[in-house]
Amino acid sequence: MKVVMLGGAGVGKTTVMVSVYGMMSEKNQFQGFHVRSTTQRVHDELARAYREFQTYGRYPASTVRMDSYDYEFSVDGNKCMKFTLIDIRGETIEDYDNQNLLKELSEADVVMVFFNGYDIINDVDLEETY
Repeated sequence: MKVVMLGGAGVGKTTVMVSVYGMMSEKNQFQGFHVRSTTQRVHDELARAYREFQTYGRYPASTVRMDSYDYEFSVDGNKCMKFTLIDIRGETIEDYDNQNLLKELSEADVVMVFFNGYDIINDVDLEETY
C-alpha cells in the first residue's frame, strides 16, 4: 500500500507523521494498533523526534523528513500489512516535476492533503494557494 502526504511547507505533515508514529510504535500502542518502521535508523530518528516533541514541544526538524518511509502495521500483535508513506516536502511542490508528481499521486492508494488552518480561518483563497 502506498500513502502520499501532500501539502504546503509548514502545514504539519511531518508533525502528524512523527506524532502518530510515536503513539503507535515501539512500546506504545493505540488500542492494539502498532506501527514500526522497517529500518532501525528511521525508527530511531522518528522516535527521537517524537520524544523531543512530546517532552519539549519542539517540532520535528527538516532533517527528519525523508522522501519515503516503509512501515509494518500490526493489530493485537499480528502483522497485517506493509505500507510506504511518501512525504512530498511542501518546499519542493512548486519545483516538483509535474509528471513525477502525477505519477506519485496516481500510484497512491491514499492521498492525505494538508492545509494551513490559519488560511482556512482567514478565508484565504485556497484554490490559488494550493
